[in-house]
Amino acid sequence: MVVPEEAEAVRRGFERYAAGYQSMLDIADFWNAPGFRPRSKRGRLVFSKATVRGMLDNPFYVGDITHHGEVIGRGRHEPIVSRALWEKVQQVRNERARRPQVYGARPKRPYLLSGVAVCSACGSPLWANTTTGGRHNYYRCSSRSRGEDCSDGTCSCRAEHPESELSSLFIRLEFPPARRERVEELVSTGGAGPNVERERQRWEERIVRVRRGLIDGILDNEMAKAAIREAETALRALPRLDGTCVQAGESLTGIPELWPHMTGEERRDLVRLVLVKVEVDLRTGSVGGLIPKPAFAPLFRVLAAEEDGLISVCGWRPRGDSNPRSPP
Repeated sequence: MVVPEEAEAVRRGFERYAAGYQSMLDIADFWNAPGFRPRSKRGRLVFSKATVRGMLDNPFYVGDITHHGEVIGRGRHEPIVSRALWEKVQQVRNERARRPQVYGARPKRPYLLSGVAVCSACGSPLWANTTTGGRHNYYRCSSRSRGEDCSDGTCSCRAEHPESELSSLFIRLEFPPARRERVEELVSTGGAGPNVERERQRWEERIVRVRRGLIDGILDNEMAKAAIREAETALRALPRLDGTCVQAGESLTGIPELWPHMTGEERRDLVRLVLVKVEVDLRTGSVGGLIPKPAFAPLFRVLAAEEDGLISVCGWRPRGDSNPRSPP
């Protein structure tokens, strides 16, 4: 049965795309603004580029029915869009598919935070983009394209701002005797103490609860997977204070001298080796916090204490209602 209000919104979305001046993300924003939401089994809360693409490609809206992806005839339901409008949309889709994707080319330079940058507002991965000609490089939140809600979903920041902050951090990654003694002290005393153990127990219990909810049918599969991935990421970020922490600190000896002479790829690979996540505020372009690999956690905790809060070494909860935690 056709819902008149929704059908009118669908037709207007098809018309906007057929006119050739709006993208799929524009159509998603057009449907999201008045409060329309997709009927999704995957837990999508808002329309995204993927959901709009699925609707524009779905012959059901023009009155056809399909079997295994092939149109097999007319359905008994009332079509929402006309045949002429449907064909115009498909024509625009084909024309855009053949258009050279200049913006989709590989970036001309490596991004320092590639693979580790996350949005401070929602925890979604940040995507790196290079404008035509490589004149500008920036990071943006992936939530909008993934059909997730984020207050900074339409924001972006110039890449040089957070990359400059992270570079200044790595230039200070020395391991002098005083820092070594402090790291050894953390290792010998169990530095993180009961707080880390409580965090570990809390995340492990959450995994058990999520799996129980999945078995009982309370959570759907996609939501359960996301919750388990979140908990496993947090567990991996908790420090393991053993002898490898000192060895990890020693492995960074000489980085301040080497950093200016390293290539972009070498710097990026080093960042991925040392860090799990780098939280970036897209509105200011600043680094809000970071999660080091467990072996490097004590060194970063010592560095954070010396910097008097300039560096925030935090746990991570990739949800919009999360609060940054103080250094463990």
